[in-house]
Amino acid sequence: MTLKLKLFFIIFCIAHSIFLCEAQEKKKNMVPPQPAAPQEEQIEVDGMLLTKDGKTLIKPKNFWLNTATIPDQVRIIRGGAFRHHVRLQSVEIPDSVEEIGIAAFQNCSKLQMVKLPNGLKKIEDYLFYNCPALSEIVIPDSVEEIGEGAFWHCNNLKQITIPRNVKKIGGKALLGIDEIILDPEQKTFIFDDDGVLIDQKEKILLRVPQHLSGTYEVPDGIKTISGGAFYGCSRLIKVVIPDSVEMIGAEAFNKCRNLREIILPEGLKIIEHQAFAYCQNLQAVDLPDTVEEIHSKAFLGCINLTKLKLSKSLKTVKKKAFDNCKNLQTIIVPQTISYRTLCSWHIPGRKIIRPKD
Repeated sequence: MTLKLKLFFIIFCIAHSIFLCEAQEKKKNMVPPQPAAPQEEQIEVDGMLLTKDGKTLIKPKNFWLNTATIPDQVRIIRGGAFRHHVRLQSVEIPDSVEEIGIAAFQNCSKLQMVKLPNGLKKIEDYLFYNCPALSEIVIPDSVEEIGEGAFWHCNNLKQITIPRNVKKIGGKALLGIDEIILDPEQKTFIFDDDGVLIDQKEKILLRVPQHLSGTYEVPDGIKTISGGAFYGCSRLIKVVIPDSVEMIGAEAFNKCRNLREIILPEGLKIIEHQAFAYCQNLQAVDLPDTVEEIHSKAFLGCINLTKLKLSKSLKTVKKKAFDNCKNLQTIIVPQTISYRTLCSWHIPGRKIIRPKD
C-alpha cells in the first residue's frame, strides 16, 4: 500500500469514528417530539368567532368587514382581535363587555366610531393606536386607567374628556390630541399655568401642549417625566428640570427639533428609550452623577451634539444610545468608568477627557 493510500485510509477511519460518536451523542440527547397544542374550540355567533363558552371574542370571521356588532353574551374582547382590519369603520360594543385586550383595534385605519361599554375599567395599552380616522370617543365614567399609547396617532381625534374616576394615564396615551378636558370632579389630574397636564398624586408630568415655546421650567416636586410628554414640541428652546425628577420616560423629548439646552437634575437615574431622539439642535449634555442607565437610542439623531459629560454612577448604556450623533467631539469620562467599559458602549466621540477626581 502506498503512502498516499495509507494516509487516506487513516483520515477516513478518523472521520468515520467522529461521525459515529456525534450520531450517538445526538441520539442520546434527542428530545422526543412534543404533541401539538390542541386547537382552541370556537363557536360562531353573528359573524364573530368566540370561545366555546361564548364569553370571549377571539376575532371576527370575516377580515374585510366594514361594521362589527359584538354579541351581548361577550364579556371579553381578546387583545388584537380587530388589529389591522383596515376596512372596519364602526363597532358596536354592548355593556356586557367588561374587558377589551391590548391593541384590540390597533391600525384600524378607517375606524371612525366606537361606543365603549359602561362598566369598562381600563382602556388597555395601544387600544386605538394608529386609528387616524377616529374622530370622537366617549370614555365611560367607569374607566379608572388609560393605558400607554392608547390614543397615539389618532390624528383626527381633536378632543377628549378624562372622566372623574381615571386615576392613571400611561405614557404617550394622549399624544396628538389638541384639547384635553378634565371632568369637574376629577381629583387626580390638574393643568399648570402653561396648560401642562400633571398627575398631582404620583407627581408625573404627563403632557405638554404642542404650542409651548421658549423656556419651560418643570414644576418642583415632579418625580417622573412621562413617555412622550414633550414629544414634537418644536418651539421649545430650553427646558429646566428640578432635582426631584428621577426618570425621563421613553420618547419624552423626541423630535423637539429646536431644543438647544436641557438642564438635567441631580437625582436623575434613568433616561429611557429615545428620550431625546432627533433633538437636532441639542449641543451639549451634562449627565449628573446620579444617572445610572441610558436606554437604547436615547440620543439618536442628535446631529449637533458636540459635547457629552458622563455620570460617575453610569452602569448601563444600551444599544445605539448615541447612534448618528455624528458631530460628537468631546466625551468627559469620570475615573469610575474604565476604557474597556467605555468602548463597549460605542459612544462615537473623537476626544476623551478623564478629569482627576
